[in-house]
Amino acid sequence: MSSLRRVLSRVVLSFVFAVLAAGSLLSQTITSISPTSGTRGTPVTITGTGFGATKGSSTVTFATSTATINSWSDTQIVAVPQNQGAATISVFVTVGGVQSNQVSFTLTNPQINKLSTNSAQVDQEITITGVNFGSSGTVTFNNTPASPSSWTSTSIVTPVPSGATTGPIVVTTSGVSSVGYEFMVVPPPPPPGVQFIQGNWKNGASGTTSTLSFPTSQNARDLNVVIVSWGGTNSVTSVH
Repeated sequence: MSSLRRVLSRVVLSFVFAVLAAGSLLSQTITSISPTSGTRGTPVTITGTGFGATKGSSTVTFATSTATINSWSDTQIVAVPQNQGAATISVFVTVGGVQSNQVSFTLTNPQINKLSTNSAQVDQEITITGVNFGSSGTVTFNNTPASPSSWTSTSIVTPVPSGATTGPIVVTTSGVSSVGYEFMVVPPPPPPGVQFIQGNWKNGASGTTSTLSFPTSQNARDLNVVIVSWGGTNSVTSVH
């Protein structure tokens, strides 16, 4: 009987140790964050337990990006996300190489999703479609400011500004800028003869087929010229 008790005692002690060890894996726990949405650069207060009295090598991660830390205590952290884009992402704290539970945070950075055309001449109006544009802000074409004719939270209409050059279009609202969206400025029409009518371009991944649209209608006997370039070891197999 005493031998059985010793065996049972070892089993119970082993079980308790296993439970304690498992519990230590999530010794840091997030209970809430505030606010639950915001732009890049918004201070976010993370409340919970087991974060440690000082930061040390611990980190706060928003999606896959490490946040800047304003303050740190065992129960509260103020972190600043540096993420681009607009999406709902996960947030977690890592202490001693162990991750906490995850909570959600919604990024509300301005984001350009598409353009009505990605090439146009100066003074031609284009429509920029996206999210989180707010009610006002600025638009630049490769750092040249534009003068939008209309602005909503999801759509901006603006002419291509004088002096603009090929490069990224960027929307900035409340001091936060979008990721640039590539745009080509079409040169002005030359004298009668051969003319540049329109252009389009696209970056294609290796092994993929890319389709470029040319929205301007063409006339009989128009000459189409396709220029293809690539880098690295990739090659173009055919153009149709």
